[in-house]
Amino acid sequence: MNTSTHTDTHERAWLLAEKYGGVKTPEFLKDLKRLFKREPLAYLIGHIPFLDSTIFLDSRPLIPRPETEYWVARAIEEMHGRAATGGAPVYSILDLCAGSGCIGVAVLKAVPVARVDFCEIDPRHRSTIEKNIRENGIAPARTHIYGGDLFAELAGTKNKYDFILTNPPYIDPRHIARVQKS
Repeated sequence: MNTSTHTDTHERAWLLAEKYGGVKTPEFLKDLKRLFKREPLAYLIGHIPFLDSTIFLDSRPLIPRPETEYWVARAIEEMHGRAATGGAPVYSILDLCAGSGCIGVAVLKAVPVARVDFCEIDPRHRSTIEKNIRENGIAPARTHIYGGDLFAELAGTKNKYDFILTNPPYIDPRHIARVQKS
């Protein structure tokens, strides 16, 4: 089987089902052209599943990867394990280089005693984080969004964290040509 043909067929079917409810509209045909030009499917659909959350990608942050989903699930297991053995009753977590906020949102959904601060340098992504918090039914009082480069805006706070979770953008500009166009 030709893998790229199988992938293309799968992506077309997913786009049609997820965004257009199975109806081939003129907008669907326009999106197909964008898909064939290798625009990422997640951007065309506008969201992606991540653990038990739906993560919207309105500001076009990096798309959450399965590897990130894997280690975030392990971190959540660690939090549940610590709670079961008498660990902290409330966890204070920092989602650093938050992008879409997928890491913090997934933790907030899975760990009801967690409070998450998101730190994201790109102001466009902060509204996407807010949307992901809202659309995933998380109480805003359990969150705070900071801007700035890494810990810059946190320097004046007295915040302490039980966990710092991060998946910083790690694409070396010297190697950008090696990255998949999508």
